[in-house]
Amino acid sequence: MLLRFPLEPGAQDGASWGRENCILWGRVRHADFGPCTHTLSIRAAWGGVEHCHVEGRTIGVDDDNFLILNHGRIYSSSIRSAQPVESLAICFSPRLVEQIHSDGGSSQFLEHLRPHDTTVSPVLHSIRQALTAGCDDPAWYDEQLTLLLARMRIHQE
Repeated sequence: MLLRFPLEPGAQDGASWGRENCILWGRVRHADFGPCTHTLSIRAAWGGVEHCHVEGRTIGVDDDNFLILNHGRIYSSSIRSAQPVESLAICFSPRLVEQIHSDGGSSQFLEHLRPHDTTVSPVLHSIRQALTAGCDDPAWYDEQLTLLLARMRIHQE
């Protein structure tokens, strides 16, 4: 499922939310999203700060980093900026997480800001470029999300 900002009211309440891969992307100056229970997810932002609110903490995601949050986490996010902030949130389907971790490895990640790197970030940037170019190919996104999740796991180990 690909959702672009601004979101239509109730868009995240769709029948497939939480069961299939979901990409939320767009450029906004002001936004409030959630709180919602999410699947395993990764967030990135460019051109400003997106604030993620989780368990009483506020974590600022910006051009220099990304944030991974575990399955079942309830969080919200907000953007307040004079200039548009590009936000990218990818929520992974539980089925894909099970496939990638089928060898018994943990599907839990340490939840903290991570600086952009040479393992995970190139896939995030590739997805970002495709979104900017208007790509709507679900098979391509599924392939990229499988690669991204595998690289997140490598980065974690």
